[in-house]
Amino acid sequence: MEKINSVCVYSASSSQIDSIYFEDARKLGKLLAKKGISIINGAGIQGLMAAVSDSALETRGKVTGVIPRFMVEQNWHHKNLNS
Repeated sequence: MEKINSVCVYSASSSQIDSIYFEDARKLGKLLAKKGISIINGAGIQGLMAAVSDSALETRGKVTGVIPRFMVEQNWHHKNLNS
């Protein structure tokens, strides 16, 4: 079986979500980072997307964001991602 190097995590960017989901999003980011698995997501600065990213980055993981330019121009993007 081949090693998984990266995964795409598609999650909400809303902050209006029950806290249990934020806890699980942080656990996922930490787990993936500890396993050396890079995360690719929508580069959002809030919601579950940011929770996964922040947790992975705090655990020295790698997070790549893919986001439309108009969202960057609105400052809706996470500024601390690896790429």
